[in-house]
Amino acid sequence: MKIVFVQNFLLDNGGSPSDDNLYPHLGLISLIAEIEKSRHVPFLYDPMLQLHKGHLALDSSIYADVAVQLLEKEPTAVGFTALGCNFMAVVKIAQEIKRRKPETLILL
Repeated sequence: MKIVFVQNFLLDNGGSPSDDNLYPHLGLISLIAEIEKSRHVPFLYDPMLQLHKGHLALDSSIYADVAVQLLEKEPTAVGFTALGCNFMAVVKIAQEIKRRKPETLILL
């Protein structure tokens, strides 16, 4: 099973990406390290890094664009981390994934 884990999608108070949010999620990294010991294939996706590199635009299509980038990895499952401040972003991305490829498992 290929599992894509998604780093938190966080913006600053002005709604813009911030270099302060480019940090590794130690929980996800630990989980990925354990999964690598199994027959499953984990992958880490960081939407903040994609924004920082210019591979995503911060506009109305961002949730669909993230979903497309995640599905390009052809995952069996997509695992999200969520905080109160980014929960709606997670829901919108998950909805786009399910709309495009309904058989994809969503983990939260």
